[in-house]
Amino acid sequence: MNKDALHTTYSGLVKNNRVLRLAVVALLGANLLLVMGIVFRSQIVTIVPSNVMTKSTYTSNSADDSALSSWGLYVATLLGNVTPSNADFTADTVGHLLTPSIYKKVMDGIAAQVTRIKQDQLTLKFDPAEVKYNAAKGAVTVNGWLTTTDTHGTSQRQDTTYEIYFDVVNYQPRVVGLTSYAGKPKDGQGQGR
Repeated sequence: MNKDALHTTYSGLVKNNRVLRLAVVALLGANLLLVMGIVFRSQIVTIVPSNVMTKSTYTSNSADDSALSSWGLYVATLLGNVTPSNADFTADTVGHLLTPSIYKKVMDGIAAQVTRIKQDQLTLKFDPAEVKYNAAKGAVTVNGWLTTTDTHGTSQRQDTTYEIYFDVVNYQPRVVGLTSYAGKPKDGQGQGR
């Protein structure tokens, strides 16, 4: 028997076994990193809203300009198209979009408007003309014409701007600030949250 050949073959087996053990440990580490990456990654949701032609991307705590502009247009259209018969529905729908920090203040204002709309039998019609997302302010401004018609058919048409501030929580945009005023959108700071 050749002792040198046996020794070389045996030491080769030991070295090969060590290399394979290190490879197994490295593969286990890589698998662990992949599992952690999958578990802790932030999911991105892409939605094509019905009122815009581009895709909107949401993460758990943010949304792109297109998504927020779409939501701003939705809220402004909802608030600007009110009749005595849908006033309560509109108030309830807007209430679901508000954050708790502004809920009471905004809903008190909406309740006063709903009471006036019902008492005076007013119909509001908003025709949006321009939607812009202002990244510096974090606001969507929707400008258009608000027409108020009473029961006698008398109409008042006014250039109106809605400023809506959003925050995204668990993929759902929430209104954190809301204001409306007569005229074109204000530059700079404008109305506050």
